[in-house]
Parts: sequence; structure tokens; C-alpha cells
Amino acid sequence: MSDIRVEAPGAAVGPDRALTDPAGGRTALVAPAVRTYRDLHVLPGGPFPQVQGLLAEDIAAALADPRTITAELTGPDHAAVVPLLTPVDLFGCYSAEFREERFGPEVAAGVPMWHLSTFPSAPDEEYERAVGEALERIADDPRGAVVFADHAERDDDPSAARLTRLLSAVGAEEADLWDGGPAREHYFAGWVGLGLPPRSLDEIDLRTEVTGPTRDEGFLDELWAIYEGPFLELAKKTPLRSHFTKDELRDALASDGVIQILHRIDGRMISWLMTTTDIGSFPWMVAEAFYAVAPHLPPERFHVFPGLVTDAAHQGNNHADKLFLELAYALDRLGDEQVLVFETLDENAAFLPALIEAAAAAIGCRDLAFRPVGVQVHRAWTLR
Repeated sequence: MSDIRVEAPGAAVGPDRALTDPAGGRTALVAPAVRTYRDLHVLPGGPFPQVQGLLAEDIAAALADPRTITAELTGPDHAAVVPLLTPVDLFGCYSAEFREERFGPEVAAGVPMWHLSTFPSAPDEEYERAVGEALERIADDPRGAVVFADHAERDDDPSAARLTRLLSAVGAEEADLWDGGPAREHYFAGWVGLGLPPRSLDEIDLRTEVTGPTRDEGFLDELWAIYEGPFLELAKKTPLRSHFTKDELRDALASDGVIQILHRIDGRMISWLMTTTDIGSFPWMVAEAFYAVAPHLPPERFHVFPGLVTDAAHQGNNHADKLFLELAYALDRLGDEQVLVFETLDENAAFLPALIEAAAAAIGCRDLAFRPVGVQVHRAWTLR
């Protein structure tokens, strides 16, 4: 049975569940909500490459915020009060730059913006009753609203039809996020056989460095100077913030299994890429979905490639080719079989896998063939 409630400021999970309860502390009260929330976002078809719904820290933040609209939903073994409509600014993996780009007038006018959790494992009747009541509440706001939601593009996720039905019932209009419809995040993985031929010294560009993990703050600052701008521009194109914050980048660089390739000219960093076997560095990714691509390989053979960046003044000078070549030789030294993992936007999904496959073949990599691992659909509706 659903129980929609909008709590008074400071008690977003209700006065009987105050987050400062001295008997159990905040963790004891948030933990059941996180467990139920996660249980109800499990897809029966198995692991999916993107986390469904809010992350654990976002759930805690939502429950502590008086703006959040909650519902009591029943999980497999218990019921708990969980976030249903969460102010989108509390969802750390969503891109503020995209909201400014796509919904600039609404942002400037202070129109409330929400993230609607989908709970794909919740029974239709319970979920639709809860969401219907919640949407009626925000539909009464004279300022209007923007409602974001995302879900797996997979047969075992009922969210596509449920969301369309529920939002249409309150007169919401679906927004154009990319090329006349929703935006999509595409996940790929490709097994590659290596065994590259040896090189002579004159074939190696000595300005290109191959390094591993680092905790050097000076290096982080140097990298951030060329990393932040391009990725903030990219963030304008997708609702998902699929790049690192500076703190996340610091942690990612320090993880075991990192390979960094960087190119310098006159001592200055010009271009950089990395891979990492720590899929947990990307809080929105689910490692098990990628491991299923090659279950005979251990986790340390799976390398996430989060992109590369070149200083704007040096773009177009084939720095990327040099970085990829050195990455191939770095991976070759690790063993014959590796799996490359990456995510990309709609605009790149049709050509980027083939482009990387061709580049790999040109330097001697065997049989690299990317396969789709999953597609996450991002949607938004406006209420006026």
C-alpha cells in the first residue's frame, strides 16, 4: 500500500523517523530505505550496466530534504519510506549543465525540477497509485514543473509504458532531449586479443608517457586544467553527468589498475587518456553487467575507458592516435585477452565502436568487436 507524504522542513521521513533519532542514529533509519529502494530497482533479467535510480548517498540526501515527496513501498521482505519525487539537484549523477542548456528559462524562473524514481520491480497498481498521487501534488504548483526519469531500454523494465501513461494522465508534455525524443546513454564492451609485434626505439614517441596510479596533487591540478572545460561542454548534451568531478578524478587516479597515457610538448601536458579496472570509480556503473561479457576473465582484465582529452590549442594534431597506440602496448604487456568498456552518447553510438575497432586493427590488435551491453533512456516532461 502506498502512503504519499510531504513532510515538514527538517523531517523528510516523518517525525516518527527523525534522522537524528538517538536510539539508532541516522544510518539505522536510512539503511532500510536504501535496501528497499535498491530491491525495487532490480531488473529480473540480470545486471544492467547503469545503476537504476538514485545512488545510496542520494537516497540519504533525499530523505533528509523536506522538498522530497516520499512513498511507503513494499520490498521483497519489508516496507519502507523511500524517495519517489526527488529534487533533481540532489541527484549527483545528473548534469546541471544539461539542465541549463535545455531548460534555461525554467531554471532562471525557479521552476521546480524533479527526478521520478521508476521502481521497475514494484507492482503496477502500487507504483501507479503512489506516483499518481505525487504527480497530482506537483501539478498544483502554479510555477509548473519539470520531471526527469530514466530507465533501462530492456524488455524486463516496464517503466517506458508506465511513465508515459502516468505523466500523460496529468497533462504533462514530454520534452525533446535529443533529436526529437529521449536521450540515451549507450554502454559497450569488446574483447580484444593482443600479441603486438615488438617495436624499435625510433618508432616510440618519447614525449608520450605511460604511467599508473598517482596521488600527486600537482599532477591532478595540471590534468584538471585541460580536463574540466571539454567535459563540462560534453555535459550540456546529456542528462547524465558521465564525467568525473575533481574529487572523483582524484580517487580514480589513485586506484589500482589505472593506466595513464599522456603526451607532453615542452614539458606541458597536451593530451591524456586513462583506463581503469576499478569500475567502481564510476558510481553510476554496475560492474557485473560488464563481467558477463567475458565470464571466463577475472575483473582485472576489464578496462573502462572514460574518454580522452586534448588541450584546445593542440587539437587536430593526431595526439589521440599516439595515445591509443601506447595504450595498446600497455595492455599487451598485461596478457593476451582484455576487455575494453566505454559509454557514449546517442550522437557517437553509431560510429564510435567501429572507429575504435578500425584503429585497433591498424596497430595489430586481433578481433576487437564491441557489443552493446545496455542502453539507458533519459526522459523529461514539463507541467505548465
